[in-house]
Amino acid sequence: MLLAHLYRYAEARGLLADAAHTTRRVHHVVRLSHDGRVRALESTGPGGVELCVPRPPLRSGGRFAAAFFVDNVKYVLGLDEGAPDKAASRVAAFSALARAAAEETRAPEALAVVRFLDSPAREQLLVEATWTGQEVLAFALGDGPLVHEVPALRAWWERHTSQVDEECPVGRCCVTGEVGPLARVHEPVKGLPGTSGMGARLVSFRAPSFESHGLAQGANAPIGTRAALGYVLALNHMLAPSETRHHRQGIRLGSDTVMVLWTDGPPEEAAQMLSLVDATRPELTRRALSCPLEPPARSGARLYAATLSGTEGRAVVRDVLEAPLGDVAASVHRFHREVRLGGAPDWPVPVWALLRALEGRGGSELQPDMAARLARCILTGAAFPLQILSVALERMAVEHAVSDDDALQLATRAGLLRAGLLRTGDAVQVALAETPGGESPAPFRLGRLLAVLEQVDGRTEFRARNFARCSTSPAAAFPELLRRARARSGQELADLVADVPSPLPARLDTQSKALFALGYGRERARQHALSALSAARRPGGRGQESVRRRG
Repeated sequence: MLLAHLYRYAEARGLLADAAHTTRRVHHVVRLSHDGRVRALESTGPGGVELCVPRPPLRSGGRFAAAFFVDNVKYVLGLDEGAPDKAASRVAAFSALARAAAEETRAPEALAVVRFLDSPAREQLLVEATWTGQEVLAFALGDGPLVHEVPALRAWWERHTSQVDEECPVGRCCVTGEVGPLARVHEPVKGLPGTSGMGARLVSFRAPSFESHGLAQGANAPIGTRAALGYVLALNHMLAPSETRHHRQGIRLGSDTVMVLWTDGPPEEAAQMLSLVDATRPELTRRALSCPLEPPARSGARLYAATLSGTEGRAVVRDVLEAPLGDVAASVHRFHREVRLGGAPDWPVPVWALLRALEGRGGSELQPDMAARLARCILTGAAFPLQILSVALERMAVEHAVSDDDALQLATRAGLLRAGLLRTGDAVQVALAETPGGESPAPFRLGRLLAVLEQVDGRTEFRARNFARCSTSPAAAFPELLRRARARSGQELADLVADVPSPLPARLDTQSKALFALGYGRERARQHALSALSAARRPGGRGQESVRRRG
């Protein structure tokens, strides 16, 4: 079903309107005279420039398949890199395609390229310039347009690609159900994190173990050539960068993992949903999403999401989701309410902020599977796995050098723990209900106490030294901290000590640890808010110190 939804996306967005062409980075233009001599080798600029070019062929199984008038220097000039036989075969394939177009169209531009390929000028250009093997070359006749853009040659190429389709085996497509030419191999998906510039294939049969019943390559899962190209173009479109995001319609979940999402309606629906789930910094600054997203006016609107990772040239599907758009929007709004700490502003917490808050020491990322499950729980309203809550607990002891950043990370982790606890559906959920006069759970009060003790102590390493043991074994850890704090205790500390359960719990289970961390995070958020307010009223940054002394 995933490929079918992606194919429909490509059709709806018009991505298959010109299936014979694609964009490719071109590094040099070889300008020729009519007799095939090189007039100039023009660089398109550092790193090349993206141009609309004839779609290059899929090269697999040692096949030498050339592109149409725009190709790698290995095919155009015969850069051998220690394999002269392969170099000759590549040039022969490139020349054969150019010659076929020239003989049929008699276009002067194509004839000039053929004369160049047949003359010593090709070898001379190969020797005189320095090549790395990655350059892509295009051609032009004199000061005219690029050869592949000449109308007669463009029309020839479109006819040629349709004839190639007719040479493919015919069968019923698993995606569309239609009978037609079937793809032998599929194009790689571009823009997937964790892959090189060559991309990664979502559907491939690279080993005998992937084949059965004597079938080879794409015959094992027959997909029509148009559908095979369509799902790739859909993913390429969503994974392409935009002005404000790593991916046009994707949420980066890690260095090699991304979730793409789309709807069965206009692009504005997906853009609005993406901004709700993973708002960018400018969007947060403008508070563009502070108002709830209205339910979609279009009846039956549906949202689709796929979480993909790139590894060793293959695209790995980690998760697929299909759900009513209205239900997903409601789930995201519910999460934003649950993740808020007491008194915090109504502010959406984007996925990137959650993942950043869950980074370990040295910036180690959340595991891709866990990041995918976290994103799915936000979109569906499902309970968060205990593993995610455990990671948030472990990260509570990680400190950041910048105080504002540290406070933000703490509040985000504590908010995630609160959301996780609210979804347990048991007594903990009831205890977290913010009713006036309600008594907070004992672990929550102990977490608040630790935050006040940290403020009294004033040392930056206090949390790293004491959080883990206090949240695990309160009876063993708290007495010594309380004795050290008595000399500088204030009324707030005295009130909290009076409210400490007696006897102190010997050990806390996972849910109790989460309550402890939530109490700690909420108290730290309150302290940070007071410090910021005091600093704003007292220029010079003295406000925070005064609040600390009052603690």
